[in-house]
Order: sequence, then structure tokens, then C-alpha cells
Amino acid sequence: MKFREIRVGELDDLIASGWYRRQKIIPITPSRALSQAINPNAYPNDIALLMAVAEDDSLAGFAGILPARLYLTCAEPERFFYNSCWWIDPGKGKRASMPLFYRILEITGERVVLADMTMHTEQIVEATGRFRVQKPVEGIYLWFRGGAGTFLSRKSGYRPWVKLLASPVDLAINGMQYLRLQGMQKAAGSDNFTVRPASFEQQDVKAFVDRMCAGNPLTRRASDLEWVLRTPWLIPCKLCKKGAHRYPFSWKVESFVQYVLRIEYNQSLAGVAFVNFRDGIAKVPYLYVLPGSEESVAQALLLWMLRQPVHGLFTWNQYLLRELNRLNLPAVIKRKVYKRTAYNLVLSEVLDTSFELQDGDGDSVFT
Repeated sequence: MKFREIRVGELDDLIASGWYRRQKIIPITPSRALSQAINPNAYPNDIALLMAVAEDDSLAGFAGILPARLYLTCAEPERFFYNSCWWIDPGKGKRASMPLFYRILEITGERVVLADMTMHTEQIVEATGRFRVQKPVEGIYLWFRGGAGTFLSRKSGYRPWVKLLASPVDLAINGMQYLRLQGMQKAAGSDNFTVRPASFEQQDVKAFVDRMCAGNPLTRRASDLEWVLRTPWLIPCKLCKKGAHRYPFSWKVESFVQYVLRIEYNQSLAGVAFVNFRDGIAKVPYLYVLPGSEESVAQALLLWMLRQPVHGLFTWNQYLLRELNRLNLPAVIKRKVYKRTAYNLVLSEVLDTSFELQDGDGDSVFT
């Protein structure tokens, strides 16, 4: 087995290479490569991708590194690194997993944050003794409308008639949910809060976001989110070219839209939200709120979502979770989800024993 390291400035060459075109499973998509190439916190010589290549020259495993900035009070900017992916072929890559992981630690000087781990990864990371593993954070996966047709259309072996059969079920569920949601919205009221489209080019929005981040050295600022908006990782299928390549993580979807929203109280800015709609499910990677307005801003954002063409919400945001419980939003499907995070002990000098990540930290903002 051979190990290869690809720098940020070499990603374009990798995508254009014959080796890449021959792979059935690829280590990075063209859209992710483009994004990494213009990451404002990355340098051309930063290693972005580590690959294990089997004897037959096929991909046996890979792991990604996503540079990010630590926002500290010192004059010189400091960086840390997210692990953006970690995949091992169950047959060919059995001996590649830990060498890839330990090489990431070596490359980054162990300044690594793992923003969203599986339970298995958490056990591996904890066993190294080199990370401070956080208590899992409880979130929610909630459907407030029927979306069986959309859900089934994403399954392998999907046939168009499946969605047609599911449509009457969705229609019946949504009729009942419409009445329940209308009653809930009337009871909640507007409280003089409005939600409008925004942009990070608006100086008051940019200044608000950066001001609300004060004291949190990890979470992304407005300039970071401008980069995210310029280079989406997910590609709607209507734009996809047919090909044999497969990627183990999120890439091709039915629909993907990102929004920046300003939430105002009596025309004064009280919150800024960064919202993703993916295949009918809403996510809120970032929510910046004026202290004291958390409940009202969360309510205004939730009521705005109920008027949009989505059927569900996936979140760990504590403001939204508290407001969901208070509103008792009618649910078609509701289940708990857990986010597992950890950071290397090298970063303990700048991070508290317990720290809070937003839903979009790591690479989640892109999906």
C-alpha cells in the first residue's frame, strides 16, 4: 500500500489526472476541490487530502484536512484544522485507517477539531488519549409535513412511480398538518419580528455577525461565510453529468439552496441566520442573535420556515430547540440525534473544557 499527500495547490491536477478518472470511488469531488482551493484560511502548500492507494492502484482510503482560523485577540492570526472526511475501504483499507489519522495529527501539529463524529470514531479518538471528547449534544430531526415521496426518491433502486404512489399519502398528511400549523402560528403571534433576505455584502449584517462572535474563537465570521456561499459542495442533480464516479459522502442531491436572513425587531437588527434547504430538509448552520432576543428570534425563524417549501428541520441549535419545545410544533416524524465533538489537547490552551460549536462548524455548513 502507498500513501499520497495532495496539497491545496495540487487539487486541480488531481481532478484532471488519469488516476482520478479511473477510480470508481473518488477521494474528493470537483466542487469540494474548487472550494478548498480558494479557502481564505488555506495556503497553497497546505496538505488538503491524504490517500491510501492499494496494490492494484485503486483507492483504499482517504482523509481530508480543512484549515480554519482561530479568532484570538493576538495580532497574528492563528489556525486550527477540521478533519473534513475519513473513509476506509472495508476490504483494501484495513491497515490504512490509523496511519491516515496519525499523519493528520502530525501535519497539523495536533491542532485538530473533530466537529461531528460517529460513535465508532468517538471511541477511536478517545482511545488515543490525545483528545478532549465532549459530552454528546442532543438535537432533533423533525418532519412537520409529509415528505415520503421526496424521501423515497433518494433511495437506491428508486422508480418514478414510487413517488407518485406516495403523493396521496403526503397530501392527506399535509392537509391535517396545515390546520394544526395554522393554529399554532396564530397562537404564537408575530411579536413585531420580521424575517427578510440579506447578504454579507450589507455592512450592518457583516458587522453584526462579527460582533456576535466575540468571545468564541472557533465559530465562523462573515468573511468565512462569504467563501462558503461562493463555492457550494452539493450539486443539484439537474446540473450533474452522468458518470461512473462515486463519492462516500454528500455530493449529488435533488435540490440545495442557501439563504442569508436578517431578523429585525421594529426595523432594528436582532439576528442573522444562515439557512440550508437540502432535499426538503432545513438546516441552520449559523444563527447569530442579539443577547436577550434569543426566544423571539428563534420563533420568528421557525415561523418563517413553516411558510417555505420544506417538510422538516435538522438541528442542534439550542435556541431553536428550546423554542420548538415551547411551541410544541406538530410533528409527523420526530427523533433525537446526537453530535459528538472533540478537540486535541494541544488546543486546550485556547479552548475551554466545554465549548459550543454551531451546527455548521467543520464542513457541515456545506451540506
